[in-house]
Order: sequence, then C-alpha cells, then structure tokens
Amino acid sequence: MARVTAQQVAESAGVSISAVSRTFTEGGSVSPETRARVEAAAAKLGYRPNQLARGLMTGRTRLVGVLLAGTPGAAESLALARVVEGLQAHSLHPLVTRIDATPGPAAALDVLLQYQVDAALIVGAELPDGFARDCQRAGIPALHLLGRKAARPAVPVVGADESAASAALVEKLVAGKRKRLACITDTPDAERVTAFTEAAGAVKGVSAAVTTVEAATVEAGRAAAARLLAAGKAPQALFCSDDRLALGALAACREAGLDVPGAVAIAGWGALGLDPALATVKPPVEAIVDDAIGRLVATLAGGGKLAGKRLQCELLPGATLG
Repeated sequence: MARVTAQQVAESAGVSISAVSRTFTEGGSVSPETRARVEAAAAKLGYRPNQLARGLMTGRTRLVGVLLAGTPGAAESLALARVVEGLQAHSLHPLVTRIDATPGPAAALDVLLQYQVDAALIVGAELPDGFARDCQRAGIPALHLLGRKAARPAVPVVGADESAASAALVEKLVAGKRKRLACITDTPDAERVTAFTEAAGAVKGVSAAVTTVEAATVEAGRAAAARLLAAGKAPQALFCSDDRLALGALAACREAGLDVPGAVAIAGWGALGLDPALATVKPPVEAIVDDAIGRLVATLAGGGKLAGKRLQCELLPGATLG
C-alpha cells in the first residue's frame, strides 16, 4: 500500500499543501475551520506527517538520542525504561543505541547526526574516551545519567551523591561501636568505595580494608567474606558495593555461625530486593531520570544550557545493620 502524501490530504480537504503543513506543525497559523477539514481528511486517508521532513524545516525533530554506556545493571535497566517513558510523556521520541558495542562510539554519533536528534541522554557509569567532546563539537546538547563524580565532567552529570551516602553509612557503623570495617567490591575505584574508605579513615581508631573481587556475584561475596571472617581480627562490619555481594557475605556469616548484625553488620548497594532483611543503599534512579528529563525539556524550550545535579541516596537499614 502506497504512503499517503500531504498533496492527497490537501486535495481531499480542498486546501493548499502549506495549509496541511501548518496544521501539523506545532504553533502553525491556521484557522479552526481549515484545521478541522485537514484533520478530517488526514484521518480518512490514514495520513501521518513525516517527522524527519518536518524537522528539516523547523530545526526540531523531537528525537532524543538515548545512549547506553557499558553493560547495563539493575540501575541502568530501570533508568533506560524510565527515560523512554518520560520522553514520550513530553512528546519526545527516543532513539536508543549503545555507544560501547561494535561498531563503536563513532558509529553511534553518526546515527545521532543522521537523524538530527535534538539532544542526547547517556545512561551508564562511564563514557568512552572522547565521546562527550564529539557530541559538543557536533552541537548536540547532552546529559550523562548515573555518571561517576568528576571534578570537570565532559558533559553535565545527573547522578547519585554516592559520597554522602557512604559517609552516612560509616557514621552509622561508627555510632554502633564498629571500628574494624571492610568493603567487598568489584569496582574499587567507584565513588561509593573511595568515599567509604575516606570517611572511615577520617575517624580515629577506625579502619576500612578493601577486598576486590572479579565480579559482583553472590558466590564472590560469600568467598571474600569467608576469607575476611577467618582472619585474626575479623571485621565488625562489611560494606558491599552491590547487593549480590552483600547477599553472599550474609551467607558466609551464617555458615560461620556469626550473628548478624550482632557480631557483624552488613550493608549492600542497589536496593535490588534480593532479601528484605538486607540493609542497602538505594540510589534515586527514578528521581535522577525525572530531573534529567525536566532539565532537557526546559533547555529545548529555550531555557539555557544543561547543568548537572547530584541527588541524595536513601539508606534502608533492614535487619542487618544494627
């Protein structure tokens, strides 16, 4: 079946092609009578305006590039779904692709340019080298969601304040008379980990050792915790940078016959819902996405340059923190 054209709609409605164009252009000047005739003809014929062609005329395609950076975890998957939903709520259309997969970031940028996106939202902890700079050179406004903290981010970051959350966790552990702290992580350079050790190191008499594992799995957490608990001076608290590691640490404590949180306090990260009793830090993923989309919509409406923001996490104490 051939595509219905604007010319056919114009002929059916008895108006000019320019009247059809104005009818389907936001803010277009057209009388109520003409608009009604054009819309009726379009509905009858099954006409849909060509958004890309309209974008060439208006300079706005209402397309937003949504770029997934890295392997998605629970937070990234939740953020991606909410980004799509949020953009559509503002009549913006997501163009989703990955920037770390073959054929690579350059190809992803080419896609954004070919479709003339109005802006880009990047979801993930890290960016490929140079990608943000290339977006800026191409004139594509961009925000980085869930990005790591940086003194001078390449693009504005809307993310979680992991430093404040880790510091609050250390404060709670120290208040509970815990002095020997340990962290189990697969990402030793993550903000939540470095902030944890820095906060612990700032308290007299408190130590925080970091144990690095290859992957954030339950088994890796169990094995690492078992080794720590078998040491001469076992830790009084275990902070795991992922709930799966924390679940494994909890299993190791139970296998060793240790009371949790009496002998050992345990906290994870991510609020994955693996065990209702597990204490965990919940990053504000939904709020991050909503804030980012609000900033993006305002900028596209002429509200100035994009800016970043750090949002507060929530500590869910569960029954393993004490």
